[in-house]
Amino acid sequence: MLTYNWDFFGKAFPDGTPALKTTQKLWRAWRKWVKKKKKNLGVAKSTSTMEQSLHADVEGRVHLHWKVDLHSAVDLKSKKPFAFNGILPDVRRQWHEQGMAARGVTSQLASNRVHFYCFAPKVGTLYTSTNWWPWKDYRVLGKWLDDLWTDGKLAHNDYLELSMKVRKGHAARKHDLEAVLADERAREVDEQISEVNTALQKLVLPSRKFPQVEEWEKSFLHLEFRWKVLVLCADSASGKSTFAEARFEKPFVITVEDAVALDLKNFDCRHYDGIVLDNVNSWAQLRSWRAVLQARNAKSKGAQSGTNMHAYVQYLFGVPIIATVDLDAPDACLVEEGGPNASRWLLKNCEIVRLQPGETFYKQRDGPAPRIPNTYSLFAKTLRKRAQDDASSSYSGRQTETTRQTGTETEAVSPSKMESKPFIPAGGIRNSGLERTAPKSQPETPSGTGKR
Repeated sequence: MLTYNWDFFGKAFPDGTPALKTTQKLWRAWRKWVKKKKKNLGVAKSTSTMEQSLHADVEGRVHLHWKVDLHSAVDLKSKKPFAFNGILPDVRRQWHEQGMAARGVTSQLASNRVHFYCFAPKVGTLYTSTNWWPWKDYRVLGKWLDDLWTDGKLAHNDYLELSMKVRKGHAARKHDLEAVLADERAREVDEQISEVNTALQKLVLPSRKFPQVEEWEKSFLHLEFRWKVLVLCADSASGKSTFAEARFEKPFVITVEDAVALDLKNFDCRHYDGIVLDNVNSWAQLRSWRAVLQARNAKSKGAQSGTNMHAYVQYLFGVPIIATVDLDAPDACLVEEGGPNASRWLLKNCEIVRLQPGETFYKQRDGPAPRIPNTYSLFAKTLRKRAQDDASSSYSGRQTETTRQTGTETEAVSPSKMESKPFIPAGGIRNSGLERTAPKSQPETPSGTGKR
């Protein structure tokens, strides 16, 4: 495979050809040169591609790959016959050319792999051209896709598309892809949560002080056999969750809702300094988890089942736990002192801070809340775009009315309808959730080859 690296748009070619202005003009010049060389050198199979140089220091830089198979071997002592407007190619063997030293079938397989490397819609690919088509002229192996995807050269969508065409092994590749997508999505959500939390700090009001909470916190300064669970009970939107998370530097937050079992598989007491059981729907849930919430100096198992296949070890000694419960929990009778249905375990092992309806865990603001633009909601972007379109439409209407009054034929153009040229970032498109679009491969006519 021949690789041509040059600042095609920044300086003249070595043979004096002026620098080109666009990728389209470069590709036309390249195709014209390839057509001439195919005839002169006796090229049987040809695949070429233009790609963005994603790791280059120069923005917008591109490079060219050309994989050629000749009708017959030639004895060349110089790379000059393959010079593109004076640019000598790099002919060093790459990882995708493994096995090229082999003979017979193995050599042909390795050659086909390099043809596919040039043909594949890798990240940053702008144009491709071939007369030796994958799936038509040669079989594509799943390993070729796996290696490109593993090295980050194939976007997720393209990997899935090509995998379906390979067919064999598609189920395993799809399973791996879905696992990667799920973890990447989870990481993106974690990053967004962190970013939004930073922005929300501007809206956070000072917390109120509660003697019960202060005494509960101080209890962890001395060794005990076990500690109580702090339960914050108040109206919705009273600041329970924010108040609970603010007690810790690194809280492990679980949104409980109607969960039957606590999922503490990812909890590590060496990393998190407390647990927040947020939005617990009923008091009975806390009572059912008493073996875990007591946090004795003993290990227990989570996710237990008949086979314990997914069971894991839990150790919560000395870990403070805060739960948040709404005032309208359906089984509030379980924590009514002296009530017939009261739970002795809940009353004895929970430090309950119950606010009256309308009360909050934060101090009330004296003036109006600051207005911070919402840049995290897609709907907010839709509203802003709608407002811009309405403003543009109103402006266009006023211009039309003015034109009628003055008798001129000038047509007002809405800014939202103005044409804009597409821009391809120098770094390429690397977001796993986006599709890369590029011109389709352009067919070539084999030079001097027989019909297949």
